[in-house]
Amino acid sequence: MKLHELLEKYGDYEITDFEKIKDSLEKPKPRTVWDLNTGDNFYLIGTSVSDLMTWANNYELFFEWREAGDVFLTAEEAKRELARRKIEALLKKYANGHKFEFGKHNFYIFVDYAAAKEVCITRETYTKSREVYFSSHEDAEKAISEIGEERLLRDYFQIEMEE
Repeated sequence: MKLHELLEKYGDYEITDFEKIKDSLEKPKPRTVWDLNTGDNFYLIGTSVSDLMTWANNYELFFEWREAGDVFLTAEEAKRELARRKIEALLKKYANGHKFEFGKHNFYIFVDYAAAKEVCITRETYTKSREVYFSSHEDAEKAISEIGEERLLRDYFQIEMEE
């Protein structure tokens, strides 16, 4: 029961033992990292996932980490994102520094759900909607081959795979 519901129902009652009530109150957990307040727990990613940390509103570095997308409510979320970032770094490696060129073929990988969650390659010429592009179909194929389709599906696209 939420406290505001309790007040609606029992608002006219007298409290005779506040300590009993106080002991049963539980602070609401943050729903997103943007809801973190002093004393809330979180996980940080860098080159690895941190141990459980405690938020402090007076620590400016925490705000910078959160704005950079490095703060997570659970270790599982942090581990998933770290794995995704590692794959993205490998994709950039195999893209050989290729940047999107308007009016030219820019290849990228995607998941085709209609083809049973298959990693595919296509190209864009006039619309940029991805972070990693390849200059050739062959470079994209090499990335898929080196990283592995299962790892791309699981870690980069974060698709739950059937056992």
